Amino acid sequence: MLYISYKRMVSQRFPIGRFICALMSMALAASVGTSLSSIQAENTIKHSSEREVLYMPNGQALSVVSIGYRNSLAHLLWFTTVDYFGRHYASDKNYQWLGHMCDLVTTLSPRLPHVYQFCSNMLSWEANTPQRSIPILAKAMQNLPNDWRFPYLRGVTHMFFLKDTESASKDFLLAARLPGAHAIVKRLAAKTLASLETPETAVEFLDEMIRQEQDPNARRALEHRRMDLVLQRGDRATH
Repeated sequence: MLYISYKRMVSQRFPIGRFICALMSMALAASVGTSLSSIQAENTIKHSSEREVLYMPNGQALSVVSIGYRNSLAHLLWFTTVDYFGRHYASDKNYQWLGHMCDLVTTLSPRLPHVYQFCSNMLSWEANTPQRSIPILAKAMQNLPNDWRFPYLRGVTHMFFLKDTESASKDFLLAARLPGAHAIVKRLAAKTLASLETPETAVEFLDEMIRQEQDPNARRALEHRRMDLVLQRGDRATH
């Protein structure tokens, strides 16, 4: 039945926007299991656009039903993710569905570095869900194995948020061996485990992230976190 519906829509030459919406509906049907738990959570969502996020399937189901329109659907999901973040950053700071949206968009667009950077940084630094950042970065390292930024960012997450300096050190060493690794990575790889856990190191991380971030809302979020760290460092110095 899924194949018949898909074939009929293609033959009738649906406009791409309507076709993508139809793909999303079929994807819902392919992931009934995720919908059952979504029904219970629906009452907690105020905006209709966020209710739609609840019914987004997992990335694997979405990949199956988006054959032939994968890039268009990926772009739509990316803009939806950035818009979702921007609206909540400017209002209630509730990023309940950001992790799920990031998983979807990185599954459909597995080779876009800026998407991985945005998702991993915002999940850790702004949404306070660093554990959701780790699988996103693992996916980045699998699909972009020669990009030093992703073991570096995973090292940052392990060290600063998860307090796992041993894993952080391994990630920094891995990043330092990759082509074009930034000087900051090589300095971190040479540090002892104890010296990694300093506020100065965290500020250095954020300076590099701010320099690379393209989305203005994400950049502002990182700048606010940097300011908090600088103030904390000043308070410690006066005590």
